[in-house]
Amino acid sequence: GIDCDASALTRSEWRFQPAAVTALFDRIMDSGRPLDEVVEGRIYYGVKTGLNEAFIIDQATRDRLVAADSACTPLLRRMLSGEDLRPWYQEDEGRWLIVMPSGFTRQTAGLTEEGPAWSWMTARYPALSTHLAQFEKAARKRTDQGEFWWELRSCDYYPAFDQPKIFWPDIAKLPRFSYNEDGAYVNDKGFIISVNARDCWLLALLQNHVQWFCISQLCVPLRLRGGLWQSQCKKQFIERLRIPDMPDDERAALSNAALAATALTRERYTLHASVRHRLLTDLGSPDRTLNNRLTDWWTLDFATFRAELRKALKAEIPVKERADWETALADWQRQHTDLTARLVAIETEIDDRVYRLFNLTAPDRLLLADHSRHAMIDYPYGAV
Repeated sequence: GIDCDASALTRSEWRFQPAAVTALFDRIMDSGRPLDEVVEGRIYYGVKTGLNEAFIIDQATRDRLVAADSACTPLLRRMLSGEDLRPWYQEDEGRWLIVMPSGFTRQTAGLTEEGPAWSWMTARYPALSTHLAQFEKAARKRTDQGEFWWELRSCDYYPAFDQPKIFWPDIAKLPRFSYNEDGAYVNDKGFIISVNARDCWLLALLQNHVQWFCISQLCVPLRLRGGLWQSQCKKQFIERLRIPDMPDDERAALSNAALAATALTRERYTLHASVRHRLLTDLGSPDRTLNNRLTDWWTLDFATFRAELRKALKAEIPVKERADWETALADWQRQHTDLTARLVAIETEIDDRVYRLFNLTAPDRLLLADHSRHAMIDYPYGAV
């Protein structure tokens, strides 16, 4: 059995857990202000197209359209999915969104009738119009289209995607908040918080163990994946997270830490992608892909690395090249280890600062750590 808080059955949300854990959660949630209040309601859903196959394109299609007609370039924006949103950074799978919001044609061309409007589209954006025309029948059936079938649904906050913002996915088994300022969009499996560039301290306030403890209390648990509980991190839960009051120098320190963590994870992601590209280019073939172990190449010793190459790519490193490949793998792994260690150090600093901001005592920290281990979330996020 569990020694729950006496009020467990009288609360609007039931939490069957040790009373001390509930008390810690209550104290955290009684401090500071709700996130939604701090950001003045600037928390938004990702984009729904109603017809992804028409409006979300791959890198090859984007390149082809731009090569045929460079005028359409500003209408093609990097498109992320919820799965692309990682701790501190975003992956890039080469997807692009065709962004013509409801009212775009009328506001740009001054036309309201479909015939003349489509004629303007084909003349102004010939390559893009040719691409969209093949989806016309399905696009017309959408219930959430814009003023014309080639436009996206009406939305008041499209400009927020062009501004600095914090991303997070709707389903996660560890905190996956990240900062973005390159105008990327996200689909309906993600959310954004519109922020000022100087407010990166808010990212640090979200990407830490204290807030993930609160998220695990607030959000709906879905399923176990890889030994970790996945939580449904919907807007109505995340906006309730508490943001403690703090002086300007603390905000500056947290901003610096968040930006440093962001830079390190981006550098590490680039390293990962570069090595995978090298493996496929030098040792692979068009019909082969990396398996999970080669994808995580930094975990392999050289003998295992060679064995996985044989298994996944049917490739054997020639004897005269093995010393160079062994040296290269060791060097890449040293870079990975260094970047990860520096990142974990920053995350530890952020955790310590957040503990102090919430006035958590040493026993509180031990309780939170014990609960994290019990919930299997006691992992340095930077190691992921």
